[in-house]
Amino acid sequence: MTPRPVTCRRTRPVGWPVCRGPAAADETGSQSLEFAMVVPLVAVLVMALVAAGGVAVAAVRTQVVAGQLARAAAVSHDRDVHRLADASLTLVIDPPSGARVVGDLVTVEVRHDLRIGWMDLPLRATATATTESVP
Repeated sequence: MTPRPVTCRRTRPVGWPVCRGPAAADETGSQSLEFAMVVPLVAVLVMALVAAGGVAVAAVRTQVVAGQLARAAAVSHDRDVHRLADASLTLVIDPPSGARVVGDLVTVEVRHDLRIGWMDLPLRATATATTESVP
């Protein structure tokens, strides 16, 4: 039995295969292979987007905490502010309690290390408030 000849056309009508005959069988499964190559890339992209969203949420939360602690520092003593803060946060309050007078600006800097997998991402936020009462 002789194999059928392969006929390929340079120009083809819409919807016609490019080649007919045994050569067309060589392309079976190419879509599955392309799908198998693209799926891991899409999965990594989705995981990266989720991780970036988590970092953004943590950054916003750190800024909110800095604002709340600056407000607390404006009306109370530094030791009370440190009591309010989480143990994982590093606080820098400037100027300290004894040096503030009513109307001065008090700045609170919050530092937090966000653990993502095997690495720590340092997050920093600063907020300023006007001192309302001197402790």
